Amino acid sequence: MPTFDDDAHKFFVDAPFWSAGVSFSPNKAWMTLTDGVPVGLLESAASIGSTFDSPLIPNVILFTAECVLLVPKSGNPTFSESDVRTKFDFGFVQGILERDIHIDFWGRQKNHGRMILHISMPNAFEVDTEEAIKPFTRVRASRFSVTRINPFDNKFHRFKIVSKFGDHPMLQVNHTVGNKGQANDQPPIKNFIRSITSSRSFRTIFCFKDRSTNKFDSISSTEWSVVYDHTVSYLEKSDGSLERTVSGPNGKLGVPSGGSPSNISRQDNNLLRMAEVGSPLESPSVLSSRLADASRRTITVESVNNDFDPSFFRSA
Repeated sequence: MPTFDDDAHKFFVDAPFWSAGVSFSPNKAWMTLTDGVPVGLLESAASIGSTFDSPLIPNVILFTAECVLLVPKSGNPTFSESDVRTKFDFGFVQGILERDIHIDFWGRQKNHGRMILHISMPNAFEVDTEEAIKPFTRVRASRFSVTRINPFDNKFHRFKIVSKFGDHPMLQVNHTVGNKGQANDQPPIKNFIRSITSSRSFRTIFCFKDRSTNKFDSISSTEWSVVYDHTVSYLEKSDGSLERTVSGPNGKLGVPSGGSPSNISRQDNNLLRMAEVGSPLESPSVLSSRLADASRRTITVESVNNDFDPSFFRSA
């Protein structure tokens, strides 16, 4: 088991573009964390929910963690950077807790009805990753750097380890649905997203893996969350196009200021055990299948919306 210089741990967090909101592309509503995200590209993006290192999507939260690895010179007279890479894998393992998603769709008028969609999610932590890099958040080639330091130390080979990671978690749903109400023999009436409520919690763990045993151990960690409680109103222009106004929390709610070894919790250690066994994992394909799974969906259809607010949908 490697040892570390207890005074050399560092964990930096920055959230330069964080602004929780809802963006619209031709067919989807995107729960994003930055203004001006290229929604036209998102419409055809293959990666939904997990956007690690995507060239199309700006990272909104950035992590940099450092530690100093100590390898005793006694018994190891020579030990190089390549030896570190051969024996260990450093990087971030991220846990995600997906909570239920609740969406209201309203018609243009009170008698155009309302549809309420509730999507049940696991409500328990899983490892947030992608198939090609599981259980980490980056490919191994860019997962960490190794630099020898203080070569004149008589007791230890010392190596500075640096890992970086950026993320922009998102969710997407259809922004318009057809409501037939009680008159199922009639053409459906368009209902538009009125509100979205959901939250997601994350634990980002700087850790290492002993490559000979596949055992993971934590070095430092931090936690953060994303909250959506947004309301949408519409202005229909003379050409039929829609102007949308979204209100809701857009501050840096839930963004951590940093992490440390003292932040490591039982949940972090549980997540590393999940990483070891490879389950449960949430990959983009897993998230997409959950969002589309009919058994997770509870849909309430109303032919009359008794909560209708005239300011919801206006004409220019």
